[in-house]
Amino acid sequence: MTSNIVRTVGSGVLSVLVCVSLLGCGSSASQTHEEKIATPRVGLSMEDSRYHFLRERSYASLEELTDDSPLIVVGKVEQQETALDVDNYHYVTLSTVNVISTLKGKPATEGSITVRQTGENDPIILKQNEVIMLFLNPVADPNRPEDKAVFGDQYAVRGVTAGIYSLSNKRTFTTLMRTTSNNNRSDSSVSFERMFNTEIDQLPDEVDISQVLSTIQQH
Repeated sequence: MTSNIVRTVGSGVLSVLVCVSLLGCGSSASQTHEEKIATPRVGLSMEDSRYHFLRERSYASLEELTDDSPLIVVGKVEQQETALDVDNYHYVTLSTVNVISTLKGKPATEGSITVRQTGENDPIILKQNEVIMLFLNPVADPNRPEDKAVFGDQYAVRGVTAGIYSLSNKRTFTTLMRTTSNNNRSDSSVSFERMFNTEIDQLPDEVDISQVLSTIQQH
């Protein structure tokens, strides 16, 4: 597929299948975990993608992004597959993951979520073993029962790529697992950076879990 895709991204267009494993934190295990963590991708440009999306809105702050995201999670991409989109022409990528930490909302399925992205083999697509913070919304419109039959419990990334933050340093993965398993999510040493720098969004380049939780609590 070499041609660009121009389409409006609404609440039920883009989604990504994501699953994140709950991993242990022993000293011997941490080395194994680190081997399974993909090198973080940060500061990418939409010019690197062969796809072009028309977005419904931009985000002027982290507050706007969190308010507009019914579900915010930290997760690790474990498995992926491609499938034909509902138009039976374009392709979508589905990534399977378990949730490490839920910062806002409640996943439709316990322990894992389904996120759907339009496209395949492109920088905008999540990669296997990436640890990310995702700002999401359900693909299916709750007012359209027929959507549920097609998309099930899949989620879409807010703002196409705006709602993707990548773990800044994969060496902090063990700390991330330890703090989340102990319900101590205030450790600011584990940070996430914007995967894509988009000019239309005024979002912080770097955030940590406590900052996002504080933003949620203030609204």
